Amino acid sequence: MKGRKRQIVVDTVGSLIRALVHPANERDKTAVRYVMQRIPVTQRWRRVVLDAGYDTPAAAAFCRRIFDVDYEIVKRTGKGFEVLPRRWVVERTFAWLGKYRR
Repeated sequence: MKGRKRQIVVDTVGSLIRALVHPANERDKTAVRYVMQRIPVTQRWRRVVLDAGYDTPAAAAFCRRIFDVDYEIVKRTGKGFEVLPRRWVVERTFAWLGKYRR
C-alpha cells in the first residue's frame, strides 16, 4: 500500500504475532515503541531479533525491561542480494501477507 508501512512481529517459523500499520512518513525508529508495546508480555521470549531500522537505545531498554532479554540487530554487510540470518522468516511472512505481490 502506498503511504503506509507495516510493522510485524513473528515467531521463529514466521507465524504472525502482531501487526501495526502506520503512515509511511513515520520513521521505523519511532514506530518500534508502538509495535513492541503491542507484543503480548505473557509469552516467554528467549531472544528478540530486530531489523537495523530499529537499532535504538529505546528498543534495547524496552527489550531488557519488558521482556528481560537482549536483542540482536540484523544488518546488511554489503551491497546486493544476500540472505540474512533470521531476516528471511520476516520477509517470507510479508510475502504471505501480500500474496507474493511486488
